[in-house]
Amino acid sequence: MGIPRIVLTVLLTAALAGWVLVVHRLSKEPLVEGPAAWTAPAAASPAAEPAPGDAAALLAFASNAECEPCHKEIYEEWRADQHAAAWFNEPLLPPDPRRTECNNCHAPQAILEVGVETLPLIRAARFEEGVGCIECHRHGDRAEGPLASRPASCKPTHNAIFVDSVICSSCHAPHGSYGEWKESAWARKGYSCQACHMKLVDAPTVTGEPPRRRRSHRMRSQRDPAMLREALQCDIRVADGKLDVALTNSGAAHNVPGEISNREVFLSVKIFDGDGNRVAAHRESFKTVKREQRASVPSTQFRPGETRRYRYDLVAAHGTVKVLVGYKLFLFTPDTWALPVWEKQLDF
Repeated sequence: MGIPRIVLTVLLTAALAGWVLVVHRLSKEPLVEGPAAWTAPAAASPAAEPAPGDAAALLAFASNAECEPCHKEIYEEWRADQHAAAWFNEPLLPPDPRRTECNNCHAPQAILEVGVETLPLIRAARFEEGVGCIECHRHGDRAEGPLASRPASCKPTHNAIFVDSVICSSCHAPHGSYGEWKESAWARKGYSCQACHMKLVDAPTVTGEPPRRRRSHRMRSQRDPAMLREALQCDIRVADGKLDVALTNSGAAHNVPGEISNREVFLSVKIFDGDGNRVAAHRESFKTVKREQRASVPSTQFRPGETRRYRYDLVAAHGTVKVLVGYKLFLFTPDTWALPVWEKQLDF
């Protein structure tokens, strides 16, 4: 390989890496304007994180790993979950003072201690643990959850809030999904966030005990094409020289796409004649509007239960239509990188 080709390869690789970092950075939508300057927290021992109540009291829990010996099955579910990798402070980019609020939810203090339905506070240590056992279950010197209280080293205590969607509100209200759920028919029917995102499994709650029916701690999300197919329904029909497409948010209790403004759902329609030549192409885009624009920019998200219909000319007398509904975590990426939600083909 000649020197010019090597130089070109290096430049292209650097440009691609820079583009990926920028796209990744743009995926964090700021909650509000941040402070004028930000300094990374100094390394601290777990005991440096204050406990509520008595100032002299030390933490009852130093790391989420302390939960593993008694709850191995649940711990392994969590380790495979997005929450375990929630900390996103990229080492290759300087801290962005406009986006430090994102860290509150990506490395929060225990929400039961700060207050449910309150924007979390960023903790002083354990950033690499993301959101885990301590962040959701610790309340002072005890662990709280949906099961009955019982004697154990973590003082497990029953708290009915864990079967209510409100336990998710601290981190998921700022982007709107919690409020969208509250206003949906799903909420009126009694469906919680947990009902869709924490599937029921038969597995031990405490390692060594018999399996029981409980909710998995590996959350289902928009990164799961199967869950996306449960949320969106796509119907296509050919009649009178036209293609009719109906796309419905039939299974999500919040807007789709949801959360930050980088998300996009798109409908791609390609029409081919009998010889396989493409004679028409159409693309519809649905994405989240940034919070600061929502008062003036119409949303293109699908509300719960909403259907949108599209009609296209077939152009050719005979041929094939190919319909793709895709989901993109980052709207700047190519459509070929999208998660395929529905792929349908129809001859006419």
